[in-house]
Amino acid sequence: TYRVQFPANYDPNEPLPLIFYFHWLNGTIDEVLSTHGPAIWEVGNASNEAAFVWPQGLTVYGGDQTGWELACDGEDIEFFDAMLSNLADSRCIDLNRVFAAGFSFGADMSISLACCRDASVVRAVAPASGAFDQYDDDFVCPGLSPPSVRYSYGTVDPVYTPIEFSEVSAQFRSQLGCSTDFDPAPVSPCGETWTEDGSTVTCSCKSYRGCSQPVIDCEFANMGHTTAAGWREDTWDYFMSF
Repeated sequence: TYRVQFPANYDPNEPLPLIFYFHWLNGTIDEVLSTHGPAIWEVGNASNEAAFVWPQGLTVYGGDQTGWELACDGEDIEFFDAMLSNLADSRCIDLNRVFAAGFSFGADMSISLACCRDASVVRAVAPASGAFDQYDDDFVCPGLSPPSVRYSYGTVDPVYTPIEFSEVSAQFRSQLGCSTDFDPAPVSPCGETWTEDGSTVTCSCKSYRGCSQPVIDCEFANMGHTTAAGWREDTWDYFMSF
């Protein structure tokens, strides 16, 4: 199942950007909608400028927790295709501006979409504190031309390792032909004082040069398993840059 929000002033003749947000492990749509940190739809006038989709995952990997099947031939990539097809058939969607984001397991799902569907289907993704499929040692991207990526993560995340974050960043930079050169990219909390568990969080946000699609890598020193302060604002600005 999934829930959809269109602007109150929805015009069936005006194509809208479409933003999917995937929940975390054992999450629900209601929990997502009551959590403000990742709420891109609450930024400024976002709810009047884009349509939002909140899918609900099923139980995964033989367990009793809700999440996502991340393989390219799995049921949840098929679920995404079906949601997109249904909405494109029934509403006025700008198919050149389809985006995906998520935190933790939801970030894993948006990363899988970037691996399994090229930039002609998903324009950009913004995973926060997620990585590749931790349950599948053989998980690989199939070599498509992936969408743009804005990837954010913390250096003291207790769920994912720095190596896992590095592998995600390196995978997309390689597939998109990025050079090793980069420019600093703006990120909301970097000019402010932000502490977590008594430590000051500092930001290093890199926009890589030479990529066929933009790749932005945002590392937050001393940040754990969370979305960064300002993540929803930065993600909205990033999506609306396309």
